[in-house]
Amino acid sequence: MRRHSTICTIVLLTTFGLLLCPCLPATAIEVGWYPGMYLHPGDGVELKQQKEPLSPGLVEMSPTGISLASGWQDEFVTFAQHTYDMVKTLNVNSSAAVESEYGNYTLGISFFDGHTFDANDLTFVFTKTRNFGATLYSPSAFSSNFWNQVATNANLQGEALHSALTSAFGTHYVAGQVSAAFISVIYTFHYASASVKQRFSLSTSYSYDSATFSSFVSSFFSSANTNTTMGYEFYSTDPNQSPTNFNLGLSGSITSYQGFTNLLNNLEAYANAMSPTNAVPTAYILNPIQTVPGYLSLLGGYVLPPVEPADYSDFLQAFTALQVWKQRLDNRGSMSWLNATGQEVISNNALDVANYLAAMKSIAADHFTAGAPLNVPAAAVIYLANLGELRLPEIYVMDAWDWYDGTTYYYHTLIGRVDCGNSDLIAPFPFGNVIVTNNDGSSSGYPLDYDPSHFETNMLKTYAGGPRNTHLKALFASEQWNSLTNSNPDENGFFLVTERQSEAAEWSVAIFYTGTSTPLDEMPFLASRSGGCATPSQFSSGVSVAVAGTSPATNGVVGLAQPVTVQVTNQTSVQAYGTTVSFVLGNAFDFGGASGSQGYASFNTNNRVVTYTVGPLLGAASADINLQVIPLQAGVAVPGTAPLLNLATNLTNFTPTNAISFSPIESVPPVLGVTPGPGAILLDWWSDTDRLLAEGSSTLGSGASWSPVINGTSVTNASHRFLALPVSGQQGYFRIQSQ
Repeated sequence: MRRHSTICTIVLLTTFGLLLCPCLPATAIEVGWYPGMYLHPGDGVELKQQKEPLSPGLVEMSPTGISLASGWQDEFVTFAQHTYDMVKTLNVNSSAAVESEYGNYTLGISFFDGHTFDANDLTFVFTKTRNFGATLYSPSAFSSNFWNQVATNANLQGEALHSALTSAFGTHYVAGQVSAAFISVIYTFHYASASVKQRFSLSTSYSYDSATFSSFVSSFFSSANTNTTMGYEFYSTDPNQSPTNFNLGLSGSITSYQGFTNLLNNLEAYANAMSPTNAVPTAYILNPIQTVPGYLSLLGGYVLPPVEPADYSDFLQAFTALQVWKQRLDNRGSMSWLNATGQEVISNNALDVANYLAAMKSIAADHFTAGAPLNVPAAAVIYLANLGELRLPEIYVMDAWDWYDGTTYYYHTLIGRVDCGNSDLIAPFPFGNVIVTNNDGSSSGYPLDYDPSHFETNMLKTYAGGPRNTHLKALFASEQWNSLTNSNPDENGFFLVTERQSEAAEWSVAIFYTGTSTPLDEMPFLASRSGGCATPSQFSSGVSVAVAGTSPATNGVVGLAQPVTVQVTNQTSVQAYGTTVSFVLGNAFDFGGASGSQGYASFNTNNRVVTYTVGPLLGAASADINLQVIPLQAGVAVPGTAPLLNLATNLTNFTPTNAISFSPIESVPPVLGVTPGPGAILLDWWSDTDRLLAEGSSTLGSGASWSPVINGTSVTNASHRFLALPVSGQQGYFRIQSQ
């Protein structure tokens, strides 16, 4: 099968344009067909009204035509959002289409006119054409009607005569036609939600070759989502060739990729069997009226200006695009996730689209009734290029993995987000939960957190250890998270869901239209859907973040945690991310943990570095860090080195390095209590660290030998430590010492 080059494809899809084939006159043009179009060789045609002749039988043509060996076979698949999209590959006459479109557009073929576009469906049209070539006829003379008109206008000459004749008979006449047979198949892909359909619509190209479309179908059936279906409808121009003879129905369902390939084979066999006898005109060859013998001599040397046909294709393309948007906006529903501004934007869009459609209908009416120029309003072109606010909320996966609980079950965990769209247009807390639903109908809700800092802190508190903690920390340190939390214009709700791995394939995750059981977006629990997030380079890279201060000097007790506060402030309106504060803990202290308004801490016992991960820090916001340091020796000591502030590597901090240091802490020795009892003595002291232990010695003084007491029974009640020792009958001394 011969494939067209890209240029030839454009010629086929341009339904009104110059015909560049060297076997036709350079002045000839080819126009497409249209249902109900009845042009015959010799008919006079006005270019702005091609559906029917202006003057039937204007030119007497040769009784037999010359067949040009220009036949070919080809096939296209086009993505369709409107009726006109469905017939683009059929070489439909765009002049006739515009004339019908600005009224109540119908193609005249019920197969296409009867198709409806569902919000959850993607529609593609496969067209296979067998072109049997063009037949050209030679003009011999004008009809008697023409000469009668010439006689009537005997007082005219040159330009005036030409204008009178073309007004009466048209500027062109039919010199031949192209015959072909074709089949069309409408493929409909039904998705569980409008957002899923929207996602594929945004990534869908206008046209496909067969191999690319087959890959699309293969991916459709390989998806884990069971809430999808595929169907087809069949149409042929040949009324005498029954599709049932080729195992084809007029419509049906396709349940597998193998079923799709079987259908393709049957379609190929059907198309190859179509006969030229039952071909239909799919294009007409029009020659200028001056190519008829004797016409130029009537004008007495007047030089005819070139005839520039109106650009019907561009006009129809813009009109169709507006119709698609009108269809979306008319069927938009309540869109309850939008705030008042968002609702106003959508309402204004609907009004704007209606106004542009009305303006283009008026332009078309003036063109067909008065010959006015057929131009697409420049404002409409700009408007269509910028029209994009109608993006539905979508669910995305940030991380997903399987893990074992160590005793019984394997689990599947999904960390995800709901991208609700531009935050300026979104209502507060647009969705309360994501709903996880089992195939048996049972479901449960998982709350959405719209504050990334709170989500980060809350998740790490909830999952303080184990694989979920590990994956959460990796996510929060990733470029993906940075991209989502630095000047991201979209409102995102974050969630974490865990289900048993053995049942995961039976679950799906969805958000619903408010107050309904209709999913707005739904995906399989095992899906790996990602995207919808811009790269960090698209966001602001300059911030001004500073360590604003630390707590003043305090007095403490050896062994008891002392609070030390650090405040980090973002002094710009741009959100920072990857924010950390770190310092080296002094040897005179142990680390007792940390808390804060957001984020989490870690302590490396090898190099004694304390790192507090603040995470995303909103513009003009501050984060308080509450450190707990535990003195290990009496006297005055500084808890650690000066706190060091770090941001993500692709952010520039315009704030100079802060010369802020920790204030010293003066600590007094701990108090050891000794309580005698029957057969034992009880030691007690207060300590927040295991490094403060009881030691014993049989003597005092510089030569005393002290060692940890290990022969007692220890009990810990929060910070209060107890050690019961049996009475040995020997003298002994005790102290508290850090290890």
